[in-house]
Amino acid sequence: FSFDFSEIWVDNGVKPSFSYPVTNPETARELMLDFSFTHKGTVEQWFDYLDTPSEMQWDGQMEANIPEFPDVTFRWTYGEMMAVTGNEITSLYTGMPIWNTYFCDLTGDGLPDLCSTLSIGSGMIDNRIIVYDYANGASYTLEDRGNYDYTLRLNDSDGQLYADKKLYNSEEKVSTGRLRIANGFLKIDEQEATADPLDTAISAAILNHYASSQPDGLIHVESHVLLANEGMSGTPLFGSDNHMEKIRA
Repeated sequence: FSFDFSEIWVDNGVKPSFSYPVTNPETARELMLDFSFTHKGTVEQWFDYLDTPSEMQWDGQMEANIPEFPDVTFRWTYGEMMAVTGNEITSLYTGMPIWNTYFCDLTGDGLPDLCSTLSIGSGMIDNRIIVYDYANGASYTLEDRGNYDYTLRLNDSDGQLYADKKLYNSEEKVSTGRLRIANGFLKIDEQEATADPLDTAISAAILNHYASSQPDGLIHVESHVLLANEGMSGTPLFGSDNHMEKIRA
């Protein structure tokens, strides 16, 4: 559809495409909203060059119009995402480059957010995820520079937006799961987290050897473990200091 729903374009794979006038644009707008992104979790892919970097349009640009924001044209170049309203162009976020973008309502307000994977840095380059809430001018990022890379993808099995967490500058996947916003932060539901069998075995051995039930309802574990950031691999890094860690039963 055109931005005002006065025309519809039909592309049957043969150029040029055909356009037809719409006699009831308001009805067309309502139908598009019904089948659009108004339900939380519905995902629409705009573009994705993560698996096909050779197809990246380094010198080009792409534009998208969606019915929830009828007066806005979203414009992508490899390094910048913009919103065009009339003669005004607003920069939303930048990347080096912006690898993909999906429309998905992660904030739960019934309006689609722009969800992208982008690279940042020169020399030391990391991949991260940004979710831009255009309706409220807010952005959320998932990043851990130098430790992990995060990328977005559309999961074929359930049609949902998933994030992959990998060791920095590596193809070794640490975990994967649905992307969500909770308490103002972008997070991964790591239900499908992958664990090395050796990691699991070592962690289980520590629990079996040191764990003891306590009246406070917690399992107290004493081990020689050097803690790192939350969500890291289960393999303990042994150090010189004892640490008393509490794990809920």
